[in-house]
Amino acid sequence: MSANEDALHLSDSAWAALNALGEQVDADLAAQKVRLTMGGEPTFVAADDPHAPEWSLAAIGPTKATYADTLLRRLRERFAPDGLMHHGKGKHYPGEALPRWAYSLFWRADGKPIWRDAARIAHADAPEANAEDARSLVEAIAAQLDVPKACIIAAYEDPDHWLRRQAELPINLKPGDPRLAGNALHASVARALAKGLQRVAAFVLPLGRERDDAAPSRWRSQEWRFRRGALVLIPGEMPAGDRLPLASLPWLHFDEFPLQSTPDPSEERDALPDRPRAAKDKPASTKPVRTALTVEAREGKLWVFMPPLERLEHYLELLTAIEDAAGASKLPLRLEGYPPPADPRLRTLSVTPDPGVIEVNVHAATSWREGVAITVGVYEDARAIGLTAEKFHTDGRHASTGGGNHIVFGAAHPSDSPFLRRPDLLKSILIYFQHHPSLSYFFSGQYVGPSSQAPRVDEARHEALYELELALARIPAPDEEAPPWLIDRLLRNLLADMAGNTHRAEVCIDKLFSPYGAMGRLGLVEFRAFEMAPEARMCAAEQLLLRALIAWFWRAPLDAPLIRWGTALADQFMLPEFLWADFQSVLADLHGAGYAFDDAWFAPQRAFRFPEFGAFEAADAAFTVRQALEPWHVLAEHYDDGGVSRPVDSSLSRIEVAANGFDPTRHLIACNGRALPMTLAPSGRHAAGVRFKARKLERGLHPTIEPHLPLALTVFDRGKAVASFSFDAAKRSDAPASRAAADRRRRAQLKPGPAPNSPPPPQQPPSAEFPTTLDLRRND
Repeated sequence: MSANEDALHLSDSAWAALNALGEQVDADLAAQKVRLTMGGEPTFVAADDPHAPEWSLAAIGPTKATYADTLLRRLRERFAPDGLMHHGKGKHYPGEALPRWAYSLFWRADGKPIWRDAARIAHADAPEANAEDARSLVEAIAAQLDVPKACIIAAYEDPDHWLRRQAELPINLKPGDPRLAGNALHASVARALAKGLQRVAAFVLPLGRERDDAAPSRWRSQEWRFRRGALVLIPGEMPAGDRLPLASLPWLHFDEFPLQSTPDPSEERDALPDRPRAAKDKPASTKPVRTALTVEAREGKLWVFMPPLERLEHYLELLTAIEDAAGASKLPLRLEGYPPPADPRLRTLSVTPDPGVIEVNVHAATSWREGVAITVGVYEDARAIGLTAEKFHTDGRHASTGGGNHIVFGAAHPSDSPFLRRPDLLKSILIYFQHHPSLSYFFSGQYVGPSSQAPRVDEARHEALYELELALARIPAPDEEAPPWLIDRLLRNLLADMAGNTHRAEVCIDKLFSPYGAMGRLGLVEFRAFEMAPEARMCAAEQLLLRALIAWFWRAPLDAPLIRWGTALADQFMLPEFLWADFQSVLADLHGAGYAFDDAWFAPQRAFRFPEFGAFEAADAAFTVRQALEPWHVLAEHYDDGGVSRPVDSSLSRIEVAANGFDPTRHLIACNGRALPMTLAPSGRHAAGVRFKARKLERGLHPTIEPHLPLALTVFDRGKAVASFSFDAAKRSDAPASRAAADRRRRAQLKPGPAPNSPPPPQQPPSAEFPTTLDLRRND
């Protein structure tokens, strides 16, 4: 293991000490009856090709789905051997032709099986399935549910639509020509024609429940009839279950329509039956049916599209019927369509695509020990199939995988959430985070600031602190009753980004008790200023930090005025020296609260977030040059290929020069002929930032300012230059293959040179707005 790899690895002895403290914090949480759960969102990229488009920018790519399926199967073996794998539909983002996929794992909190036979879930290399296999399976499902097979109806593609689209192709090219592969419309025409327009595309079984409550009840079906004489799917490339022409069914009065509602997550529920089966003792009614299960042979596999269902009991009944039918027919399948309804009796884990990564939304842990097992297990399984939690820039900078490893806290039941039972807990957290910028920036990624994925409440809107103080003052004390909606109404409009997006806030409450639907009332608070760490132990240290803060504030609520940091957030607190000092004060506070954190547990984070370019000694002082943070500006709207984007100006960068033994009456350090504003930090070291333009981009601020590289750093002692170093970005197009290679490439950017025979530059008064930073873009 190289020196840099050692720097990111928490030793076994430190890990044992951290775990011991985790158990102590857990004991305190239990004694105080906090009843806390914890989840997260680790992200990964392919280790063998981390800079391919799908692992750097694109959300969808040629290998992501295969990695996700393989990872989900391993996680099923680890966490839920009798759980259900669901290959469903994810979010649909503006500008994307189709919704993204979402592969999920569901299992019962009571440990009883949902899906027993993993062999019935089709692998990528499953035997080819055809329409006759689909017919056999849907008929077997109908028999299990005791609904008439006569209700099964074949579904077809719309030949008129696809033939019209074929007629729009260039006259000198045929469908499927490789030269049309880059056009989504032409590619979809080729796929539709290849399947055959006269063949059965899917089989549809209209399906509903006799009763809407959780009581045992029959399933019912209905013979659907259409004006065209056949069920012709709505054109598109979604699964058949998403393209049913439901508007062509007989018109119903509003009072007749079988509407569905989402049960409130806080609703009390009975224990689930062991393996619920469909009731068969009463005849079905003639109430209309407007939902359906579909079975289709697609991509060589059998796909079963699950209809929307109100209650988990209904979903489990249908799953029992499908598994029994699949077992009898020996047909492997994949489940898609609607997932099980949200229910506290169900645990969930999902693997989804995000730009440049796949994201694992892990299930909530009810204890520290379980949280560690989940975190370590996910990292291990990802690594075992060729995924990694790190990548490198071409200049050797170590980067996270992107996305976010956001940490989510709540309770096993939404109404038991500690943030709803004690709103003052969230108040304490908001005050403490605002007091300590290191909690906002130390664990975040490269991109920080008011337009980042986790903006602080005081970074952009200058009136926000005043309004936030008014809101915090109205949060009830610990011994006062508070309705669950109160905290959302007080804070929703303040905990949001500049555009009003509540999901993109440093402390996100959009799933705490939202007025906009049951799925927003889950009692959850998400901490978003935590990006992916390359090691599981680093990730666990972050989790323990937050758990300890929650245990402390539950016992000792915090009430204090907010601090007006002003431009210090974009000045001092962009520098690792000042962030580390602030973070050490957080650990000191926790030590005073009875939690003996060791700052060595977070040294890997410091080495990862603020890598060292080099160190040197001169004139009885020791200097260190590190990467610092830089908040990038969001630029004006840019129109490209019919879409609108808001790019950021990533041309700026910042480094920190810090020194032990620096004497302002004796020493001076200059960069490109200008004195650095070396400032005394709480650690006793002096430090300053150098802000510079690292590259010239097509779009960015100040297009007439040229890049400042290479930087020339010169140390003066009593007016004489005694040492000189140049700093320049690595001129490479390939990324390093390992941590050790990245460390070598990064350190090669700082090179010693001959000390110039020139006088020191004059020491200018520090900037009024940014007194700790030298901005090379300015001439004053």
